[in-house]
Amino acid sequence: MNLRQRIRNSDALRESILRLLASKWLNRNGIYRAVYRRQILRRAQTGLLRPESVDIESSSYCNAKCVMCTHPRMTRKKGNMPWEIFEKAVQEAVAWGVPRIYLSGFGEPFIDKTLTRKIRRAKELGAPWVGCLTNGSLLSEKTVDEILASGLDEIAISMDGFSPETFNRIRAGLDFDEVTAGVTRLLTRRGPRPLPKVQIQVVLQPGNIHEKEKAKRLWVGKADQLAFRQIQSWGGSVNSEEPSALFSPNTVENNKLYPCRYLWTQLNIKDNGDVTLCCLDWDAKMVVGNIREQSLQQVWRSPRLEQVRKLHLENRIAEVPLCKNCDFFSVWW
Repeated sequence: MNLRQRIRNSDALRESILRLLASKWLNRNGIYRAVYRRQILRRAQTGLLRPESVDIESSSYCNAKCVMCTHPRMTRKKGNMPWEIFEKAVQEAVAWGVPRIYLSGFGEPFIDKTLTRKIRRAKELGAPWVGCLTNGSLLSEKTVDEILASGLDEIAISMDGFSPETFNRIRAGLDFDEVTAGVTRLLTRRGPRPLPKVQIQVVLQPGNIHEKEKAKRLWVGKADQLAFRQIQSWGGSVNSEEPSALFSPNTVENNKLYPCRYLWTQLNIKDNGDVTLCCLDWDAKMVVGNIREQSLQQVWRSPRLEQVRKLHLENRIAEVPLCKNCDFFSVWW
């Protein structure tokens, strides 16, 4: 197990490192800033060759109305990704050597009834790693069997409450008992098989932080990983209250010190083929290309995306509307 994996699997170690990385003392240290700047430039240059992941939005529909999510306010047309767009995206990503493909975006991916077929097809085309993020509400017996037969490498399941009262309030429209039963069904039927890896993701917020230990009791030793995430403001679209000292999203200099790594590591494709600036562009306000008319590589080096990268490297983030008020804690290490 490498250092990065150890950090992810140790709550105490992860908490300590995140506190250190977000501390004003460290980020205002001239030596650290110089070393970190060299790290950014090195990784940015490497990242221009290809992204680390291509995120393909299989569906922009969702069956939940989570209290911290902007999905109910989405104005762009919702839909499931047509097969031809999916096939083109995966073929080009595989040929390009992209190591990771996610078949999820700003919606519940299993609303797309062809999702497990798409997973299987991506593996047939040679995708080295395929994952998805789901709210866990549609893990029926049939769907679980299809997942296990598809070749999916990892499934992340969002659970932001560990009692019916907390879960059903935060994830409005879903049911704690049904989701827990679906996750248990997946873990039981997977048995000793190594794949897919099952990760439980928790967005820490004032309404659920008291159930953090309950989450550990419920899933540690059953799921492969329990990951605590920071709450999002979705590019400043919603007000988010800092839930704990565990996460300090860009409190240092209001996110103006360093560029965001996602401009060099991710390519995000919406269900209609639009490619957006980043994963937090939930309403597709900053479209940098469309893979119906362009290749993934053309979009990756498109003039609009290159201009945003330039602004970030020049510490002119305030000139990018989506980035101006973003509080995501983006670390390049």
